[in-house]
Amino acid sequence: MRLLVSNPASRRVLVAARAAAAAFPRRLASGQAAAAQGGEVASAPASSAAHGTVLKGLNIYKEGNDPVALKDDEYPAWLWTLLDKAPAGESAERERQRVERSKTIKEANFMKSRK
Repeated sequence: MRLLVSNPASRRVLVAARAAAAAFPRRLASGQAAAAQGGEVASAPASSAAHGTVLKGLNIYKEGNDPVALKDDEYPAWLWTLLDKAPAGESAERERQRVERSKTIKEANFMKSRK
């Protein structure tokens, strides 16, 4: 893909971004997706922060300290599945439930306004 960029500074930024993207390929959320694309399936996911790294800006307490990254095996197993895509059947069921809840709320609100 070739982009036409007239500004030399913008051109350098685009070249640097492409080089960085090539050097660091995207990690897939699940091993199944990697297998589907012909890649290798990793046995255990790797976190983006090394053990002991201070995670700046994640403190939620006014007087607290920034949290420190733990080892990957210290986190619960379900954490590594949060980015996996849900099966197609589940998304259709969620949509049906959403529409049903919306209807129920509209009916309840209509009945409240009639009083």
